[in-house]
Amino acid sequence: SIQSRFEQLGAHKNTWEFLYIIFNLPEHDTLVKHSMNLHNTLENEDQNDINGIDLCVELEYIKTLLPKDVPSPKAVLEYMYQSNTSDLFPNT
Repeated sequence: SIQSRFEQLGAHKNTWEFLYIIFNLPEHDTLVKHSMNLHNTLENEDQNDINGIDLCVELEYIKTLLPKDVPSPKAVLEYMYQSNTSDLFPNT
């Protein structure tokens, strides 16, 4: 049971980790790879929750708008809500 949980946590980390380092995003090609991996992970039959390419572009742009004291993905979402920019970044 512990091994299974450890593997699940590793898979979660590999899928979502890049979102926790918004001020230190990987280079564009790597960011596209991570975004498309998330796109594929969230895919259900023909339905996608996000567009991986658009997510990549949004992350690169929103990074330039964020104050430096936004430490976490939750804080990014709160900033987007408070600044009324959430409609500009639907994938984020």
